[in-house]
Amino acid sequence: MSTTKQRRNKQGFGRFKRYPAYKDSGVEWLEEIPVAWDIVPQFTVAPQWNGRDIHAYAFYLLQSYDKAKAFSTLGVALNQTLTSKDLKRLPVIVPRENEQRDIATFLDQETAKIDALIAKKVRLIELLQEKRTALITRAVTKGLDPTVAMKDSRVEWLGKIPRHWEVKPLKWAFSLRLNKALPGKDSMLARREGFDGAVSCENGVTGYTNRANTDSAGIAIERSGDLRSDVQWIDLPTWISGSNLAIRKSAGYDRRYLAFFFRSLDPNKLALQNAPPLTIGGFIKKNRVCRPPIDEQCAIAAFLDRETVKIDALIQKICTAIEFLKEYRIALICAAVTGKIDVRQEEIA
Repeated sequence: MSTTKQRRNKQGFGRFKRYPAYKDSGVEWLEEIPVAWDIVPQFTVAPQWNGRDIHAYAFYLLQSYDKAKAFSTLGVALNQTLTSKDLKRLPVIVPRENEQRDIATFLDQETAKIDALIAKKVRLIELLQEKRTALITRAVTKGLDPTVAMKDSRVEWLGKIPRHWEVKPLKWAFSLRLNKALPGKDSMLARREGFDGAVSCENGVTGYTNRANTDSAGIAIERSGDLRSDVQWIDLPTWISGSNLAIRKSAGYDRRYLAFFFRSLDPNKLALQNAPPLTIGGFIKKNRVCRPPIDEQCAIAAFLDRETVKIDALIQKICTAIEFLKEYRIALICAAVTGKIDVRQEEIA
């Protein structure tokens, strides 16, 4: 079996026929096209694209082009903007008008199916994320034993908590520190084997450096551009950047439990609009936190570590499937508009 045919079968194109005969397009990056098709500069055919289905074929065709190769052919750098003159010099594949309509109709239907499937998977991710949040919230506020005796926490959003738990103000749970940006002379590095430098946390882990401003275990709360906070668990010597607040000295608490507790909070409770970081820190400290016995905190943290890893792995698997569908969508468009598959005989539902 040829390499091209193997690739088409791998992408799911084996069910489609090919055109009876092909010719060289004369454009290296477009390869071969069906014998009856033409390839011309865009400006010579643009006036013909005045029907809806023929506007639709052109739309799909331009999506299929490899931008890097197309720009190179026109003598335009990839980081430059195409001008109208450049676009007029772009080679265009032109099937017969009835085929353009068939291709556009086929792709309208097929891409709609793919888009619907992607939407379902995106929704599934949202449900899993909701499940993850609910799992964390229940564990850090209700514990792991469903039969334990409960009491009123006297905190409206906490509701009932295990009778033997305490509720303490967060201001007694930790110290909060505003951080400085990583000095410019200390460049961030790519992680490499044997390098035990500190993680630089700004919008997550962004690189590695040989500097640290916190110890090997702690929590960073990010004040992001959309005024929401993101809780980062730190398990390496770390430089926590200026856009984050560091939580230290969590007396009486397992830090993993405390990190999960923060993740259970409504993000809007961790930020105030137009408020500077220190004000947000004060706002955080006004909240109350459940304090189970330390051994129970450790058990809750270990349980959530195990269970959230499972959910995260499933979410990642779905994300991978979504990326495959997006790639398949592009490949299908490319195959149809360049004549690599013949969709003229496809049943139009």
